[in-house]
Amino acid sequence: MAFSVYYYNDEPNAPHRTFLCDARTDIDSLPTQTVTTDMFRNGTPTGSTALVAEDASVWILNNAGVWTEL
Repeated sequence: MAFSVYYYNDEPNAPHRTFLCDARTDIDSLPTQTVTTDMFRNGTPTGSTALVAEDASVWILNNAGVWTEL
């Protein structure tokens, strides 16, 4: 399961989003610029990040729409 952080210090988390994932396999189900969900109808902006609790890995969404591990 993945969660999105909408606000940080009472400020909108824009223009990108941060996702918190339980496992690495959750990365495959995250939205991209072209893959949308009900919650993210306009897609997810390039530069968005994902943090994985399972192994503390950090991922970033590149401009090709691919989640890449840092």
